[in-house]
Amino acid sequence: MIAAPPRLVIVDDDVALRTVFAKVLTRAGYEVSTATGNPDVVAMVDEQAPAAVLMDNHMPGTSGLDLITLL
Repeated sequence: MIAAPPRLVIVDDDVALRTVFAKVLTRAGYEVSTATGNPDVVAMVDEQAPAAVLMDNHMPGTSGLDLITLL
């Protein structure tokens, strides 16, 4: 049985950074999902149960620290 690759969620309001991180981590063998930083990311994390969440702290609206508190 082949194990599924670890799942990561990248949360950043900068589309270029999200894209670069997602490409690099996908090539490294991770399954990657991305989000812009809105509170809906909490539902995404609950559904996907990722191994890790990579999150920007300085985002408009809900900051990374606020999202960590919600998680």
